[in-house]
Amino acid sequence: MTNELCLDEKFCQLSEKEMFFSPLEKGAYFNRQSGKTIGEKQQYRTDAIGTQSVVLLVNEQNPETIAGLEQKSDLYGGGLSHKIEGMVRRPFYLYYDEEQFIKFVQDNDISLICEKYRIVVLVGMEYLKGFFCQLDTIYPDIILGDEDGRILGELAEIAAERNKAFQEIKRELSAYYQINGEKIKQRIMDGSARICILKNYFEPKKFKELCYQLKISLEKIGYNVQICDERGPIFWTQELVNLHRYMPDIVFQINKARDGRTYQGESLRLENLDNLVYINWVQDLHPAILNKEYAGSLKRRDFIFSLFDRNIMQEYGYGDENVIYRGIMPADSANFRVRSVTEEEHRRFDYDLCFLGTIFDERFAVNYIYRELMPFLMDEQIEKVCDILFDVLTKIYDSNTQRYHSGLDILRESADRAQKELGCDDTVRLYVYRLFSVIRYNSMRKLILKQLAGQKRYRIILYGEHDVNIEGVDFGGFISDRVELSKALQCCKILIQINSDATMNQRVVEGLLSHTMALVYKMDAEDDMSNIAQYLDENEGICYFRNKYELICKCDLLLNDEDLREEITEAGYQKAVDTLTSDNIFHCLMEDLKKKFEITDRKVE
Repeated sequence: MTNELCLDEKFCQLSEKEMFFSPLEKGAYFNRQSGKTIGEKQQYRTDAIGTQSVVLLVNEQNPETIAGLEQKSDLYGGGLSHKIEGMVRRPFYLYYDEEQFIKFVQDNDISLICEKYRIVVLVGMEYLKGFFCQLDTIYPDIILGDEDGRILGELAEIAAERNKAFQEIKRELSAYYQINGEKIKQRIMDGSARICILKNYFEPKKFKELCYQLKISLEKIGYNVQICDERGPIFWTQELVNLHRYMPDIVFQINKARDGRTYQGESLRLENLDNLVYINWVQDLHPAILNKEYAGSLKRRDFIFSLFDRNIMQEYGYGDENVIYRGIMPADSANFRVRSVTEEEHRRFDYDLCFLGTIFDERFAVNYIYRELMPFLMDEQIEKVCDILFDVLTKIYDSNTQRYHSGLDILRESADRAQKELGCDDTVRLYVYRLFSVIRYNSMRKLILKQLAGQKRYRIILYGEHDVNIEGVDFGGFISDRVELSKALQCCKILIQINSDATMNQRVVEGLLSHTMALVYKMDAEDDMSNIAQYLDENEGICYFRNKYELICKCDLLLNDEDLREEITEAGYQKAVDTLTSDNIFHCLMEDLKKKFEITDRKVE
């Protein structure tokens, strides 16, 4: 291949990345050149450039041309179609310098650059400096055209001034929350509180959608709700900035903090804002996989919104005054509901048994194990963890008794064994425990799917991200459209739900609202983490199975007795409509929060 063709190919690879542009005039909160200050509280803004030729963008300094490209692109549209959820790809900044840029492309493996970085094209030195005056812009790994270090020197000055701005923000917030504790409480009690929902750009789609459901539901009853979004891959907004912008009474986040006032493991710097109400919705995370010190670190106005019941939370040290129960993840009742379906849709979705959700195939399971443990362990240590994990998986089913064994005692014993053999600390043990928990119930789902398929009399379909290639099981793929997913659930006869830690989750509610019953795995009573009984009685949209014999018998009974199945389904549907929609769940959250304030205030007195 000629040098010219090779260079063209590399440019083509770069053009598939997301490319962003931000001119000087759009800095926010603090901008050296424009003289703006944090007191003016400007709105942040970022504009995305679509997938155009990167050569054009690097050479282009015509603002009208660039503006035209911006208008053709959706915000954050770009061309990166395969985002890795939860994984932040670092920004790769290009300062305008055509010769150095072309040399860089020629001399480097662009496939590796694209794998590691997102691409940000900044045109001109002044635009570059103005861009970094924004408080939440991540500093670059690479700057082209800065041989004498002049730009780095400028950025160092900007960084120093940004730090001063952060200190001023921190002082203002500390004073505000110190003197406004009673006003915050009053606004919460009368239903007019200001709420900020933390939402990360890289969150899975279902969490993003849930943030908007939460916002809509709470605004219906009078709350002022803002969603704090980091706006894309080149920004990392410190929550102090969002707090300074909105001065909320409540900060709410979903499924990210496992060890206190943190977000994806990083401190939110909210530790000294005691009168700020902080709600962490841990969703279906079992308290056993949270940080051991988390319960003891909760402040007077920190609350856990939990799916698990009082006995389980108290067992792990979470006091009643800090826990709001009924923390189920509701289904979107605007999309999951009874619908008219065509004959073609009914033929396509008509199955006896439906499994909904990801079941790891072998390749994904191996990658998942290494991804979770690589930051902490060497290859030989990971192999030892895999050996212990294999022992755990051999114990989840006893073929003689036909019973499933997935209790927490097995997880504790295996995690303790791994810690002892590896000589690791409690932090690594916690990651091993979490890993074992996920692999365990995924393996159990796959085992039960095989057992049902082995009966050779059920029509079974799996809707998920991976095809596990089991004979007798059709693969429906991942259905991202919620209306279509609701139709698929409505047309199947029974939804099979298997999650050893939290059997009551969003998938069950989606099925109920779509007028489909669920057959749910339930542990033995003495080790029962199955919290679905808080929400539904047996034969109220659900039936339980505890072993393979019950599983097969109930499948046969319910598939053969249409009247019984319809009676159970209708009871669950009515219960879901009355109590398990987004509005119901989130309204109960705020009412329970008001009750918790009475408890915490009495405790202080």
